[in-house]
Amino acid sequence: MIYTYTPEVFPMRVRTFGCGVPYGAGRLATVVGPMRIPSIYTAGGYTAVFVTVATCWIGAGAIVALFGPETTRTPLESVPDGDSTDA
Repeated sequence: MIYTYTPEVFPMRVRTFGCGVPYGAGRLATVVGPMRIPSIYTAGGYTAVFVTVATCWIGAGAIVALFGPETTRTPLESVPDGDSTDA
């Protein structure tokens, strides 16, 4: 779901870059995460693996819920540029 939300928080002129960086970070986590699972399993079994993965997903969702701007019913074109001179 985060890949659906991400484009809505960047202005049109930087949307590709703004979506690409988090997507790339997610891909990196997809590579590193499975390498960590065996050590988590060895230390705590299946329950530790489940709790670790669930904590990561809940943490990501909490960050978006707490700090992400509300985008419901907001046209994509109306996302602020950040460098507008209107005060």
